[in-house]
Amino acid sequence: MRVLVLTDSLSLPRKHPDGEVRWEDIYVSLLRKELPEIEFIHVGLGGATIVDLYSQLNYYSFIQADLILLHCGIVDCTPRAFGRIELEIIKKLRLFRVFKPFVRLMRKYRGITYTPYRQFKKTLINLKKRFEDIPIWAIGILPGCEEYEQIVPRVSQNILKYNEILKSETYFIDNSTFPREGILSDYHHLNKTGQLILFQKLKSELKQWAGREFKPHDQAVLSRKK
Repeated sequence: MRVLVLTDSLSLPRKHPDGEVRWEDIYVSLLRKELPEIEFIHVGLGGATIVDLYSQLNYYSFIQADLILLHCGIVDCTPRAFGRIELEIIKKLRLFRVFKPFVRLMRKYRGITYTPYRQFKKTLINLKKRFEDIPIWAIGILPGCEEYEQIVPRVSQNILKYNEILKSETYFIDNSTFPREGILSDYHHLNKTGQLILFQKLKSELKQWAGREFKPHDQAVLSRKK
């Protein structure tokens, strides 16, 4: 059994004032240890959008995976003050200090995301076509909170919208009730506890999956909401 794991930085180790998350703490490492009968091929790109992950498929679409585990979305949907190209220009010109006092308002009123809603859905559909007849599981974007909303206005609204796309197109691993104690103080990365919680949730799902024989029509079954 082979699982291709496509993720952003949520599956990667990190140092943070709240505490260190080591390589052996991340949920992919825990799954490898707990489920040795499954081969996990981990593609983790810090700061990746779904478009960035899709661009890697020229390398990974020929590995004959039995299941795709997709973990992305927060980079795509977070409201931004600037687009990526704009931000690069501002950095090169060293103008960020000029704009910094207005970043929160610009996030709120410009409504920029790195991956617009329609592009996110289109890319997800293209990803499904690329892996035709292979089940795709999507890990839901962690829920927003009041504190996160104060820093990034409209982020909670965007999280709900982009999660709806994932729900409609994949077998969806719902994180809408994910406990706050599992999330770092940046409001979107997992701490050591959060990695363990997600591991336990995925382990349960994968044990059920590994125990059955899949056929091409199973993608439709696995795409239904729980």
